[in-house]
Amino acid sequence: MTNPVISVYIDLENDGNFTGGDVSAYVITAGWQIGFESAFTSMARDNTASITFKNLDRRFSPEYASGPYFGKLTTGRTVKITATLSSITTVLYLGWIASISPTFGKFADRTCTIECTAWMERAQRAESLIDLQIEKTADEIIVAVLDGAAIYPPGFSGYWILGTSTIGVNTRVGSIASYFVAETGITTFAFAGDWEAGTSVYDAIVQTLEREGGRLFVARNGILYFYNRHHFLVDTAIDASFTNSMTDISYSYGTQVSNFVTAKYQPRSVSAPGQTLATLGKEVFVSSATTGEINYRFTGEAGETVAATAIITPVATTDYLANSLADGTGNNLTANVTASVSSSSATEATVYYVNSGPDAYILGTSKIRGTMLTAYQEQSYTAEDAISITAFGRLAYDYPGIQDTITDAQTVADFYLAILKNPVGLVESVTFAGKNSAIITSLLAQSIGSKIALSEFQTGIGGNWFIIGEAHEYSYDDYRITWTLEDAGASAYWTIGNAGFSEIGVTTNVGPL
Repeated sequence: MTNPVISVYIDLENDGNFTGGDVSAYVITAGWQIGFESAFTSMARDNTASITFKNLDRRFSPEYASGPYFGKLTTGRTVKITATLSSITTVLYLGWIASISPTFGKFADRTCTIECTAWMERAQRAESLIDLQIEKTADEIIVAVLDGAAIYPPGFSGYWILGTSTIGVNTRVGSIASYFVAETGITTFAFAGDWEAGTSVYDAIVQTLEREGGRLFVARNGILYFYNRHHFLVDTAIDASFTNSMTDISYSYGTQVSNFVTAKYQPRSVSAPGQTLATLGKEVFVSSATTGEINYRFTGEAGETVAATAIITPVATTDYLANSLADGTGNNLTANVTASVSSSSATEATVYYVNSGPDAYILGTSKIRGTMLTAYQEQSYTAEDAISITAFGRLAYDYPGIQDTITDAQTVADFYLAILKNPVGLVESVTFAGKNSAIITSLLAQSIGSKIALSEFQTGIGGNWFIIGEAHEYSYDDYRITWTLEDAGASAYWTIGNAGFSEIGVTTNVGPL
């Protein structure tokens, strides 16, 4: 049997080419994982890797000035892990160095462990501020979030990023299509982007995914992928089959029964034009012949974040006053000041106040007006199954997302009730040996989204599952591949024209809209 050759590269030149960055000869152990942590999760966990190297010559000690990697081995560099089998090389992981930890002591083990992360960790650090999205699908909303954030996944390395690269020398021009592959969302949302102040890029996308019922993950190649909520429902093709060839299975029966399912929804309403979106609250000094820049965050009467579907350019006297004194008792200088909206998002706006006269104060009563979008208190819809409750007791499940309407909430609750109300065998994960394996070619070919058939003698399992996550553990004498699984039987809904998937009430149930 032919074993795969596992190789590890570090992009020491930071150009996406990994020139001179093959560090495979120094690898002692490597472990990495990508994809979702558990079934029916909207956002994948961050892709991580932990690699331990031999460091006898201190090449992996970043502050050793005589080391061959000095000045090049640092956090933020891209790490790539590949498997080569029968002259075919497969990328298994792409991420960034998050930390470098060489052991100390001249007579100790003299190793170094490099930890890697990917897009999710960075996306949790940046706030999302986008224009209000009106009548947009989930993929369009996610594009707006990504476009406004400049938070790129590791598969975007080697492209031109303003201020960090020399175009045409060590980079090439990229676009969102270079790092984000998306299906068209199923639901068209009336509004989006009106999330609370401080909402991160990560949380903004999670909210969007949960409203759609879709999935987002970073693939092996470091690129972001979005699946709409129909992706798994209509996938009927089996990519690979495995019978009694696994080395371990995480299996249980009946542990996920839920027969009382609640889904939340939050109605919204649009006000008449000309409502106050925000008030300055405290005077701002603008010296003579300069421009004052003031940022307004839109809030409701209770101080909650609200959005605006339209913003009115501030009007002198109506929306702002300028005075020679901070308390407004001096000379009225409003005529010397003109206002303009320089930039805005769904929940904030920046206004420039140009002062052509003497020093002035923009008074705290100044405001910005527009058409307000108000989100009301969350409501809930519950679906329950009396037969299941009688048999197993009332077992609750709360869907984490917030839908737009009661109709959407009903669709979600009914869908999850249908797949959770009865006990089934749950295969959470399955592990295979990656060395001395007759099926290694097939193992390497499967990744997130692959649909596999499994059967195992002792547990009696037999059915179809989707791979939603993968973890690899490698050392010189061992290699293990573990897949996190989601039951494809739970997604076998009505698909028009596909034999075995289109007989309502016989082979299928009606799926969600």
